[in-house]
Amino acid sequence: MMQISVNLILFCLICLFAALWLKRSSRCKAGGRPEIPMRISEKTSNVNHEGATLKARVIVLENYDLDSLVCYLEENCRHYPAFRRLLDMYRVKRSFPDMSHFRLGPNMFEKIFLNWIIFVGTDTPAGAGELIGHGVTTGISWGQEQKTLPDGWQGAVRQSYQDINLDRKPANTHVGLFILIEESSRKHGWAGNVILEMKAVAKKNGITALIIPLRPPSRYKKEYAAMPMSEFASLKREDGQPMDHWIRLHVRLGAKIIGVSNTSHQHAFSLKDFYGQVPVEPVTKSGYTLVQHKDGGWYNVYVDLEREFVLINQGCVWVQHPV
Repeated sequence: MMQISVNLILFCLICLFAALWLKRSSRCKAGGRPEIPMRISEKTSNVNHEGATLKARVIVLENYDLDSLVCYLEENCRHYPAFRRLLDMYRVKRSFPDMSHFRLGPNMFEKIFLNWIIFVGTDTPAGAGELIGHGVTTGISWGQEQKTLPDGWQGAVRQSYQDINLDRKPANTHVGLFILIEESSRKHGWAGNVILEMKAVAKKNGITALIIPLRPPSRYKKEYAAMPMSEFASLKREDGQPMDHWIRLHVRLGAKIIGVSNTSHQHAFSLKDFYGQVPVEPVTKSGYTLVQHKDGGWYNVYVDLEREFVLINQGCVWVQHPV
């Protein structure tokens, strides 16, 4: 009887592990429909910084949804510390509640097909195999008219899901959703290389436009936070270049400003939840007010004390790069 019980337990454990493996395996293979195959490519990239040539390996994963990316990183993280860093970013265990739970509208980022452009250090200050930075694009069908631009970042993600997954419209435009350079590799010129790789992926796939909803860092300084986004986007330095350094980089690389969105990211809260997410002094009257988030940035938020809700709108500046 004892032997039967032990065998039964072992059998149950084997079945459990097999089920978990099959679930994970199917998840890892679910990244694209047959007509949208996943592709992997690698190349090298370099920048000149302070008289030295810094080199990186560029790994491009095309048509990988978020689950597929995580599976690829998990299976290959022993090769590159960079993949472990990306897992920390995208295999997120969120506390409840956090800002993501108050986003207005459906966030379909986890359900859309994405192109991941990953820069891994070879002989850079970041160290061999360490993450330098990465970029992410997705596809939409766009008529290339300013009036039909998606409603910022959220609108682009939603349109990608609608166009590709539901309406089965072929993408003719890539949208750059993320460009993030690691702190240790900033001011070396890598952001420009990420943009060049975004353009290369678009060109290889016959895409006619690359558009990016920029979140300008200077926008979140107190003196600019309440300014209309269209007015902010037009601010120039004495030399005629855009005031914001992130917009300025894109313009220097050939991009044109083609529009703005005032509601690129929207979050709505009850008063209680708002104070839980943004620890500020209680607001005493309804209307727009400037508050400083715990990340240091300033936000122009709308408070309605009578109805006990708060709305945060974050805008973007749309730029288009030649492909």
